[in-house]
Amino acid sequence: MILAVVAAMGLNAQSAFFKGCEDMPGVSTVYISKAMLELAGASNITGGDFDIGGIASKLDGLEIVSAEGSGLAKLKGKCGAFSSGKGYEKLMSVKNDGSNVSILMKKLGGGRNEFVVFVDEETSLVVIMMTGTMTMQDVINAAK
Repeated sequence: MILAVVAAMGLNAQSAFFKGCEDMPGVSTVYISKAMLELAGASNITGGDFDIGGIASKLDGLEIVSAEGSGLAKLKGKCGAFSSGKGYEKLMSVKNDGSNVSILMKKLGGGRNEFVVFVDEETSLVVIMMTGTMTMQDVINAAK
């Protein structure tokens, strides 16, 4: 029973990357819990070129970190946390007119995965982290 409680707490916790970005000047953070995603799941949730609504029911949580100006270099420096040596695999990378979009995945076990989407433009960076039971195809379909 104790193990189940500890595991459930881990599902709702914010990542170390996200926590490390919360107090950085020039960096904005947004955390959306599973309960809020379930509440909003029926509506069309989009963020830029990414449609969250279609996979909301499969998410344990959603974290968004963005920066421009003075926070941009600091956030880019922290993105080394998503290297292949830490279990992340690059699924897709698109470069177009000064905008770079990459999707990385890390298998967590038990049918759960973590996906990280980077939208890197000349003057801004957005990092979207999603954990849940969604598949690679679900995430690729959500990326318009």
